[in-house]
Amino acid sequence: MNEQYAVLDLGSNSFRLLLARQQGELVQVVERVKEKVQLVRNFRDGRLDRAAIERAADCLRRYAQRLKGLPRSSIAMVGTYALRAAENRAELIEAAESIMGAPLRILSGQEEAALIYRGVHMREPPGRRMGRYIMDIGGGSTELAWGSAAVPNGVRSCPEGCVSLADRFFRRDVPLTVAFDSARAYLQDTLPLCEPVGPHVEVIGTSGTIESVQAVLAANGWSDREITAAGLAHLVNALFDGRWDAEAGLLGLAPDRVDIFPAGVALLDMLFRRLDISVMRYVGAALEDGVLHGMLAGAGDPYAVRQATVRGLQERYGVDGRQAQRVRGTATALFDQAQAWWLPEATLGDPELLQLLGWGADLHELGLAVSPRAYHRHGGYLLKHADMRGFSALEREYLALLVRAHRRGLPMLAFSGLATRDHRQLLRLVALLRIAVILERSHAEGESPVTRLEVVAMPTGDRLTLVLPRGWLDAHPLSRRELEVEPVQLTGAGIRLDLVEA
Repeated sequence: MNEQYAVLDLGSNSFRLLLARQQGELVQVVERVKEKVQLVRNFRDGRLDRAAIERAADCLRRYAQRLKGLPRSSIAMVGTYALRAAENRAELIEAAESIMGAPLRILSGQEEAALIYRGVHMREPPGRRMGRYIMDIGGGSTELAWGSAAVPNGVRSCPEGCVSLADRFFRRDVPLTVAFDSARAYLQDTLPLCEPVGPHVEVIGTSGTIESVQAVLAANGWSDREITAAGLAHLVNALFDGRWDAEAGLLGLAPDRVDIFPAGVALLDMLFRRLDISVMRYVGAALEDGVLHGMLAGAGDPYAVRQATVRGLQERYGVDGRQAQRVRGTATALFDQAQAWWLPEATLGDPELLQLLGWGADLHELGLAVSPRAYHRHGGYLLKHADMRGFSALEREYLALLVRAHRRGLPMLAFSGLATRDHRQLLRLVALLRIAVILERSHAEGESPVTRLEVVAMPTGDRLTLVLPRGWLDAHPLSRRELEVEPVQLTGAGIRLDLVEA
């Protein structure tokens, strides 16, 4: 099976096109296109502006070229706030359906929020059933959704967005500070009362506004890879103390976001205050991802999605599946004997660690498709930059490190940026995968030894004793040589390895 799918999101600020291909069980994103249309710009008396309708039609004609030959049944087109609210929406609906040759479905605010939530959940499933609060600031509305499973526990749509707010308050003839204060006062009255998100809830933002804020904070050194309340306060102060340039904005801001950025900051700042948010991170999933997953079979099971992604990568890069299975079996057996190692308070718990080790075994030879020389480096690079449907950013990072470190020297610098407990847990997984790969160096059935692994976990370092059948090392001289070198390699990870034949 090799099918293509297209999702068009006719948003109030941007129109987005997502193209994906399903090859067997692998769903590969082929292309993402975004064009700033600002459908809700100059929205007056409940009517879309004529110029906005023309911009929308022009954009859709460009997208239509890319979708020539795609069956109507493989195209999903959805509209959001601007089309929900506009009295003259029929004009644009008729034009869109004529241009694209596919029906346009207008989503309710609640449907939109639920689909955004689903898109985030399928792209990055939460670990250990952590609660999540998802926020998407659009051009004409803001969608909120929360829960811990594939279906949200609750959703809310607020009729305030960055373009509509910019239209109302942030005009060129109004000083920025006056506009910002007016927007704040307006949002104070119009945003719904919300319960604080709580201490054990991960807050995720998915919109262009949130992506832009995170980029500006990082570029100016106000926070790194997240949006913090303190970093957002620095940004608001920069807007007030004269550092904002009406033409260029701020360092790190894309030029096409300058006109609506202050309005987006005002809205995000008020939501941070209203929901008592301390930290938020951006995830590059959105409404179109949720719609796509709704079109595909099996989208409701995140683990099945990740398994399909791994199998698809194996097929795409010609990985030897039998060898991968042998290494997986040996690594899993070693993991089961190393229960003294696994810390329940780490970010990744016992089941997640075993899954990660299995995926590392499945993909450890991925880089051979590039070159046998330093193939572990190639494999780590491919995984770091792959679009891995179903895997969280953290899982993808850890999996790439696991594959990168499964042979030769350990890249300790790459591990140094991890949380302390996860750093130690991942190095332990690396040790097991390295040993499993060495034990399976014959690449042949019937060569796997029956091993016993004795583990002593200590604050100052760990001790492994690998017990092998007597005579096995002599019968497998390549594995013997590599196992004799391995204790030196693992010393850098704080792990002592002893070999015993019995």
